[in-house]
Amino acid sequence: MVTLPSRTAVIFLVTASVLLGVTACQNTDQPEPSTRTIEEIDQETWRLQESLTHDCMEAEGFEYIERPYPGSSRVLLPGTPFDLSIEQAKESGFGYVDQVLSDFENGDTGLTDPNDSLQEELDDPTRDAYHTVLFGVVDSEIPGCRTTASESALKKFAPTFRAASSQQIDRTRVLEDRRYVQIMDDWMTCMRDAGYSVVSLEEFHREYNSLAGTLEIVEHDEQGEPTAHIDESRVARVRQDEIDAAVASTQCLAPHRAVFEEILEDSRS
Repeated sequence: MVTLPSRTAVIFLVTASVLLGVTACQNTDQPEPSTRTIEEIDQETWRLQESLTHDCMEAEGFEYIERPYPGSSRVLLPGTPFDLSIEQAKESGFGYVDQVLSDFENGDTGLTDPNDSLQEELDDPTRDAYHTVLFGVVDSEIPGCRTTASESALKKFAPTFRAASSQQIDRTRVLEDRRYVQIMDDWMTCMRDAGYSVVSLEEFHREYNSLAGTLEIVEHDEQGEPTAHIDESRVARVRQDEIDAAVASTQCLAPHRAVFEEILEDSRS
């Protein structure tokens, strides 16, 4: 029997950091205006990710079926980085672990991947190799084809996401406000002082979203039939790690809440 993680770091989470252009603190160049909607850009990003994954798997000698776009439910718009309170963070972190567990209970599992059928036809050693190439190695720094493809596609489309988001939600003035850029710089300094290695708020959220996704496991029996389950042995630890990270992030943002509200108010005037 081989065990596979059914959810991986490939969900493009459009968090408030993208909507507000968090990465603008590292790059002051404003992206060109976009006439496409967020979902249209998300679809392009998904298609590129699947194409890159296909090419990567093919280069390693494996077949890969490009998955269809799963729909607009993938695009999560939680609001601003300041919507999460300390109390909420202490109770459920960012909510990613809870979402994975809720989806699983409601029957939304990772068994809809068409590539599962390909793996069912492989012998155990080949299936293990397929799994390693596609998903990488969990809890290690060895990425799989999907993860590297996801990162490449997101890097390509991140400026377009920011441009479309700022236009659609009228946040251009927020993006250009030096006070906001300073808030993000201060947040990163605070988080690093707390022991976290951060590049941006966006990437920080993506890390914990991906980690929560590894809790759902797919196992194949001797006949190759897949079944999904939650890795209960890791739930408590992953949840606590997420809670600790969410509390630290929220505490680092808390001193700036009033200034952020001023920035939003000024952007409306």
